[in-house]
Amino acid sequence: MNFNYSDFILVFDTLLNIWWALFIFLTFFLYVKSIKPYKTSFDEEYFKGIPSDLSIIEVSNLVNKKINANTLAAYVINLINRNVLKIEVDDGIEYIKRGSYNGNLSIGDESTIKLILYTMGDGDQVTISQLYNFCDRRRNKNIMLMEFQIWCKVMRKENYKHIFYETKDEYGVVKTITIFGSLLFFINIFARCNNILAYFTLLPAILLLAVYSNVHKRTRQANDEYYKWVAFKQYLDNIEKFDEEVLYPEEYLVYGTCLGLKGLEGKLTEHNYCERLVEALNRCVVKAILSGNRSL
Repeated sequence: MNFNYSDFILVFDTLLNIWWALFIFLTFFLYVKSIKPYKTSFDEEYFKGIPSDLSIIEVSNLVNKKINANTLAAYVINLINRNVLKIEVDDGIEYIKRGSYNGNLSIGDESTIKLILYTMGDGDQVTISQLYNFCDRRRNKNIMLMEFQIWCKVMRKENYKHIFYETKDEYGVVKTITIFGSLLFFINIFARCNNILAYFTLLPAILLLAVYSNVHKRTRQANDEYYKWVAFKQYLDNIEKFDEEVLYPEEYLVYGTCLGLKGLEGKLTEHNYCERLVEALNRCVVKAILSGNRSL
């Protein structure tokens, strides 16, 4: 039996049509199952009061699916509120030092103290200015990247107690569709099939894998929780419009920092160091992530 070029084109076109049918079906299926969020039962614009007893780390996971520089800053502010750390001003210079807290410290507390006072300071103290400028040196960028990654691992291990995101079981199918589509694209070029549809398989195949890998669907319960925290953030951002006494200003400031709000400190407290602390740690962490050596 002779297998000529026209037979090859027929097989190729058939496989291409099958691929497009599978791609369209899989895209719709994944959108419904793994991408489209559940409809929330919470539809209020504002949520007055802390929505739940989630830790700072878990709130960051719920809202951002990651731990970032704002999370670190919020944790440091929390340690200051608990007097584990303290702010001391000497000749106009703000120092972060050990506080007078004598209770038991968690592993996360100790890890944060190590990062702030020992890695970025001299072991006893560090100024906010030193935090701001720590990653100006290449060596310090590498150190900060490594230490921040360790800090994140410690925090995840200690604090991740709830499952906010549904498991995704279709990685194998998505990868197969991506590889299949990529092969069709290159075969179309090198075998000179000149099928117009085949020229459009590579990009959709890669995008499907990229989107599926980076989108995480919250569980039904976590989705309701998420919108409560979003409404709480909206409340904090507009808190000056509410003619009510704020009962827990320092605690609100911690969660507001974790949620990425700016300008909240002046609305809630009489001190003014938190904004500079957040700016310093954000600058340092971003520089470390962008320029630090990941091979260390």
